[in-house]
Amino acid sequence: MKNILNKKISVKSLLVFVLVVAVATLSVAATPTQIRATLSPDVSVMLNGELQTVRDVNGNIVYPVIYNDSTYLPVRGISNLLDVGIDWDPAARAVLLTSKGQDQSSDKTIPGEGGEVRVSEVTRFKFVPNTSGMWVFSTSENGNSDPVLTLYDSRGATLSYNDDADEDLNAMIVYSLTAGTAYTIEAGFFGTIGSYKLTVEQVTILPTSGNTNIRGDTMFSFTPNRTGLWTLQTSDNGLSDPYIIIDEPGGGFFATDDDSAGGLNALLSVFLVEGRSYIVYVGFISSSESCRLSVSSTAPTTVPASGGTFNVNGDTVYVFTPGSAGFWDIRTSNSGDFDPFLYLFDSSGDFLDDDDDGAGGLNALISTHLNAGSTYYILATSYDDGAHVYTLTVAPK
Repeated sequence: MKNILNKKISVKSLLVFVLVVAVATLSVAATPTQIRATLSPDVSVMLNGELQTVRDVNGNIVYPVIYNDSTYLPVRGISNLLDVGIDWDPAARAVLLTSKGQDQSSDKTIPGEGGEVRVSEVTRFKFVPNTSGMWVFSTSENGNSDPVLTLYDSRGATLSYNDDADEDLNAMIVYSLTAGTAYTIEAGFFGTIGSYKLTVEQVTILPTSGNTNIRGDTMFSFTPNRTGLWTLQTSDNGLSDPYIIIDEPGGGFFATDDDSAGGLNALLSVFLVEGRSYIVYVGFISSSESCRLSVSSTAPTTVPASGGTFNVNGDTVYVFTPGSAGFWDIRTSNSGDFDPFLYLFDSSGDFLDDDDDGAGGLNALISTHLNAGSTYYILATSYDDGAHVYTLTVAPK
């Protein structure tokens, strides 16, 4: 029987073993496969000649498992022995291992309120933010170098990575951080080592209503105080050409506009979710860089529990709590040349379904099973710019 764990091996060798086992398992067993293995409390684990007690995340002792004449240990147990960061990505169904120990430590820190440092070699900085919220790690003044940034949590698991955030090869990470929690930002290079400035600062919070004066490219953190239709529009732009980008960190949502408000001003009407954190970026195409940004919201229109018919005039959000479970039709009826489009979201604002021309012609239809007593959001919009008028009907099928 192969039993390499009873041999005297180095930490490096054991780490290589863990990585090989993980990669081999993912490549050979693309889908879950039931196996028969033997739990073996009689097999000891030696690390550099010393007897080890392997424990899981709750501190319980775990024992080796023998399968097909090979001996295996849980990855969590190995990571604890070797001081290797471990995390689980449920969406990708992937075990994430990150080197820690000597290579993870750093005697350099960035103050809790943020700051600027000069980077001329690969450097790790410890950062403990003094306030919770969105923080941005960005590079500038990079000369001919290509900065790379990696953000780690307190266990050494990778939170975010960025290489080229702009055309000048600078890097940027925007991430929601918790006050008093330790993070590590690794400032490195892609290719030749050079020199650049690393800036750490908290993103300015954009109010949920009113006007904000903008001067120069500006990034905001935005957290809606209700779920519904939100409108962001620029004005008083003079000769400048502003644009707006709304981004949900992690790739959940992205929208942008340049000139929809007329006169080179930008206008975005988007469905946003209460309590979620978004990044709002106002930039300029021309050299004269100033404008005013207004923020407003419209509460969803309530659809009765039995359904109903509504006249849609422009982008509109409806909230619907069915009185009975079953299949429901959500359809548009368009007497003009407009091209309606429908989106359906669950009570948390997560996407469920959409449709363009499912009802025939240019009309949309979402036919799906809905649960009684559950809340849903319907976004009625159109591919056409400006006001679009049509009928929306919600009815049991």
